Amino acid sequence: MSRKLFYWACLAVMIAVPSSCDKTEEKVDDDPDPGSKDVVLAGESGAWAMPEQSDEVVQTYIVPEAPFEYDKTFEYDPTNFPNPERGPYNPISYSYINGNIPKLASVSDMTRTRESGCSLMFSHFYLCDFLNSVISDEVLAHIRTHFSRVREAGCKTIVRFAYSWYWDAGDKTQQEPDTEIILAQIAQLKPIFEEFADIIYVVQMGFVGTYGEWAYTTNVTKRSDRSQIVKAVLDALPARRQVALRTPSHMRMTLSDITGKSFKLRDSVTVATAFDGSYVSRIACFNDCAFVNYNDGGTYADEADRLLWSSSSNYVALGGESCFVGDDKYCQCIPSYKNLRTFHWSYLSNHHDIIKIWQAKGCYDDASARVGYRFVLNGAVFSGLFTAGGKFEVKLCLGNYGFASLINPHDLEFVIGSESDPSEQYVIKSATDPRYWQGSHYYVHTENLVLPDGLKAGEKYTLSIRIADAEPNLHDRPEYSVRFANKNVWDANTGCNRLGTFTAK
Repeated sequence: MSRKLFYWACLAVMIAVPSSCDKTEEKVDDDPDPGSKDVVLAGESGAWAMPEQSDEVVQTYIVPEAPFEYDKTFEYDPTNFPNPERGPYNPISYSYINGNIPKLASVSDMTRTRESGCSLMFSHFYLCDFLNSVISDEVLAHIRTHFSRVREAGCKTIVRFAYSWYWDAGDKTQQEPDTEIILAQIAQLKPIFEEFADIIYVVQMGFVGTYGEWAYTTNVTKRSDRSQIVKAVLDALPARRQVALRTPSHMRMTLSDITGKSFKLRDSVTVATAFDGSYVSRIACFNDCAFVNYNDGGTYADEADRLLWSSSSNYVALGGESCFVGDDKYCQCIPSYKNLRTFHWSYLSNHHDIIKIWQAKGCYDDASARVGYRFVLNGAVFSGLFTAGGKFEVKLCLGNYGFASLINPHDLEFVIGSESDPSEQYVIKSATDPRYWQGSHYYVHTENLVLPDGLKAGEKYTLSIRIADAEPNLHDRPEYSVRFANKNVWDANTGCNRLGTFTAK
């Protein structure tokens, strides 16, 4: 099928753009038994699922029945605003070919992209000149500069490396180097991965085949070689970052090889093993042919494949792009909603024809705003005296109206700031990990705060909730904090979401 990339409301910054080509998923040898279909679904005390609205062409946020009596309620904001590590992405492609070093995307271009709604970049590096050698120092420096600009612009990036974007059945043009050269290049990239792990959202497992999608290979054809390359990338990245594979079959085979035992569905990541740094917890998913048919263009071979990714994507990133071939059966609003919710989509580049269908049917704004997480405050109750050193309980009813969870580490914090003196601010870090607030669920969250001793009687203080990036150099940058989908709560200067104002006793 024809593959051309079209993107949601993002400023396109394309550098040395590769041409489109046909794509067909390759059959890989010796696929192990898909294993048990028993799936342990994630759950949490005080959590319950949102209604599916499966027959609604245009879905809306449904405020749940209050689980306790509120002191304060919050109004839902349907605006599709940018939030870190979710939603649409802006593609930036560099082709290093015939000695060419492409012009770098500028910080101002990336900043404008963010302002238009995209906080994610897609950084695609084509190492065409390095089929038989290691990467040159000049190109490594170029890659470093690009990542530095992503950070300066307040964005994060999906990353993929490849060597070719062209394939023809009668042309045996080399698609990738030998395994040994790829491993040597990954070793060169390891210091870059470590230096810029803070702004890397996920690494898509490229290096092999056309576009780096593991199809139409010439040199890396053995399963053992592929698994060795995946393990090398996992080891080159810090353990807090994930590597996405193109199909469930690739995930199953790779984990069988690198863990040393046949991988079954029951071995997939669960609430007990999520985010523990193991290989199983770090293998993510990317689907580059969504909404085209029931199996998403060959992404899923059977129901076991669908179960594997629908379960795993509670805790690992799943994203990619959609396909369109003229048959709109699977990309109408209702089947699209089902796909997005079932597989917990975190990021998506959508085909322009599908965008038109969603817009015509009225579901575009809602569906696109929900790709990734989307936290909503419903109501709160506050108990105790707001006094220096006092105990103060905050009980929140909140929802994640998005299709997915947060994936990378974030700190949940309660921030107390003086209204008269901006320099007087106190931060109380919660023990709760917001990555466990899964998509399409409501939650009751209770926080027992011990208020700071420095509070001044008679002074007014604003109490806020902040979900800040856990990376130390990004933690205090508001563009990397999570905005709740509520009216009149977000403070863009601090990255905080205001819960209420209290006068210290």
